[in-house]
Amino acid sequence: MIKIGVLKNKIQTKLINYFLRNIPSYYYERCAKKIDISTDIPVFSALAKSIISEGRTYLREDRLYTLFQCISRLPSNAVAIEIGVFRGGGSKFMAHLLQERGAGMLYVCDTFSGHADVDSSIDGGHRVNEGFSNVIVEDVKDYLKQYGNVRFIVGDIVKTSQQIQDKEINLIHLDMDVYPPTKFALEYFWTRIPVGGIIVGDDYGTSSCKGIKKAVDDFVAKTRDCFSIHLITGQVVIVKTGA
Repeated sequence: MIKIGVLKNKIQTKLINYFLRNIPSYYYERCAKKIDISTDIPVFSALAKSIISEGRTYLREDRLYTLFQCISRLPSNAVAIEIGVFRGGGSKFMAHLLQERGAGMLYVCDTFSGHADVDSSIDGGHRVNEGFSNVIVEDVKDYLKQYGNVRFIVGDIVKTSQQIQDKEINLIHLDMDVYPPTKFALEYFWTRIPVGGIIVGDDYGTSSCKGIKKAVDDFVAKTRDCFSIHLITGQVVIVKTGA
């Protein structure tokens, strides 16, 4: 019979080993010495906490902080786009920051009825008109009505992109999960992004969204005037260099 103390030690050892294998070290190694973005950056922390508490986005502090840093570096008259809106939590976060910086415009783009197109050879379990389809666009519009700098573009971005008339797009947040619309958005909007402009791709490092990684990798490989950085948040940041 195994003594209780021995069994307890074995369970503790297994839990510790599991933790070390599966939890990235940045969550625990020297945490006491790290800046806590959820509390220590007032301009960001309060807004992020409020947005997350409303339950309308899957983005948490880490990924919101990426967007916060990017928006903080934009000019006051910047134009931004979010493609893949869901229930509008990320859009509200972006709209609020842009409005605080001046007359920044945010285009909020989504079918609001699920994926319009997928590539079954790349996108795995994603299906047309499935996932993120239980969203009422009028509800999202009501949620964002306090922001006069928001414009809605409803429908498949491949078909609606021409409704975005601004000559320059400073920041694009791509959160579509699948290959075809991500590939299109990268190629269509790139010529309208100025030097220093930024694209943030969500779920680049997510195994269930392989289409995002392929679309980004293929685009960066053939595009000379950019570089990309894969963040530990799972996001990818693409910066236009002009070189």
